[in-house]
Amino acid sequence: MSFREIAKVSLLGIVPTGKVTHSTEDGILPAPYALSIIQDDCDGGYYLLYLDKDGIEQTDTYHEHLCLALEQAEFEFGIKPDSWAFTK
Repeated sequence: MSFREIAKVSLLGIVPTGKVTHSTEDGILPAPYALSIIQDDCDGGYYLLYLDKDGIEQTDTYHEHLCLALEQAEFEFGIKPDSWAFTK
């Protein structure tokens, strides 16, 4: 698989809406420090990555369209599309 980053946003000072909880077999994940959207060059889909303070992926969600990944971020964190830093 080949991926390329589409956009990134810091969550510093952002309080999650509480509408979604992400967990693993070890328990509930802490709130991420940043979000990143990457595109899978093979199928064209988008992954919304939840990143910890070191930029390591905690979890992700898959979306068929960029607008759906942006909507998920807004649903979970109130992040508006114009808050993202889009790559060129």
